[in-house]
Amino acid sequence: MGITCEDLQNCAEMARETDRLREQIIRMRAKAEGMGAQLDRRSCRGRIRDPMGTAVVNMTRLQEQWEAKIQEYSALALRIDQAITGIRDPRGRNILRMRYVDGLRWSDICERVHYSRSRVMDLHAKGLAVFSERQDTFGHTNDV
Repeated sequence: MGITCEDLQNCAEMARETDRLREQIIRMRAKAEGMGAQLDRRSCRGRIRDPMGTAVVNMTRLQEQWEAKIQEYSALALRIDQAITGIRDPRGRNILRMRYVDGLRWSDICERVHYSRSRVMDLHAKGLAVFSERQDTFGHTNDV
């Protein structure tokens, strides 16, 4: 099965989403640890209020969501990485990998490779051109 433009965009977004979820889990864990020091059960309109229990439930749900997103991302990233591997120019291959597999923003890519934005965009376009020649289902748009 070929890689589509939508696959590339989805993979980049999934990489960023998994990072956001991981950061959210880290913040929740820190908050829960702070709650542990002041754990007390208070009555709230006849119900037991358990802030630590609520935090644990929320963190568990977020962890499950993150793990599902990681699995989805990993499968797509592997397919894309395998398709990118066939590109001969290592600079174009590297830029495509950073953009779509790693989910980096253009400014981050420019900083990492020490190229201007126009040079990065040129190498990206050349990489996509080679990539699209090999992918029957690939549709190039300017927003990739």
